[in-house]
Amino acid sequence: MLPGIIPKIVIAGAGEWKFEFEFDRIKKITPILDDLLTAVSSKADREKKKAVVVFDEFQEITNYGDDEIERKMRSVFQSHNNVSYIFMGSKRHMMNELFNNSNRPFYRSGKHFPLGKIEKTEFKTFIEKWLKSGKYQCEEGVIEHILDVTESHPYYTQMLCHIIWEEARNYKIDKKTVELSVEKLFAREADAFFSVWESLSNGQSKLLLALARDETSEIYGSKFIKRYNISSPSSVQKAVKALTEKEIIIKEDGIYKISDIFLKEWLRIKF
Repeated sequence: MLPGIIPKIVIAGAGEWKFEFEFDRIKKITPILDDLLTAVSSKADREKKKAVVVFDEFQEITNYGDDEIERKMRSVFQSHNNVSYIFMGSKRHMMNELFNNSNRPFYRSGKHFPLGKIEKTEFKTFIEKWLKSGKYQCEEGVIEHILDVTESHPYYTQMLCHIIWEEARNYKIDKKTVELSVEKLFAREADAFFSVWESLSNGQSKLLLALARDETSEIYGSKFIKRYNISSPSSVQKAVKALTEKEIIIKEDGIYKISDIFLKEWLRIKF
């Protein structure tokens, strides 16, 4: 499938070996890229099948110095009738830049499917299933309490449930178990939260603390600015741009929010 890439076996010593791929670094990488980008389509053609290719964390492609690979991908993929391509990414701002900026090769090249939070009823069923498999007994309303604490954030819901799984005594889970597990989660994440906090300018930290207390659409209003001692609307605008680019805040239904709900709670407690 990839004739431009050379497989080789390296003998490292008595009974030690490893399998590697390499390519001729003197020659241009374009032929290898051509092979790679057409491999699935060619195989699907030969087998008379349809295929799906999924790129996870696709925003990482912006780490390349230019958009040569993006342009190549776009030109090759648009000719494939038997392959669907899915581009997933956790950095919303960067994904928007890739697909909504008219200067980027993938501009308006596909349909957008923003993934919202998992519905509480579905998440509850998922959690109940796993607790039941571990023979845990839950106090009435505990799972709903977990989802209220995490606001159904997938990453933190699963992290908190994992800690609860470890912390539960005698396989019984009550609200006290949840609170102790939240404290443990904060302890685990404290270094990461401090790193975020220390990376902020004065204007950014002021806005973040304000949003930790008051998520609102009125962040440019005089009342909000005066209440949280922010210097001016232009200072807010500058901070919003920086915090959005860092994916620390997001705008949902016109309301500015801190994207990480545990960072928000940590700020409320710490400050």
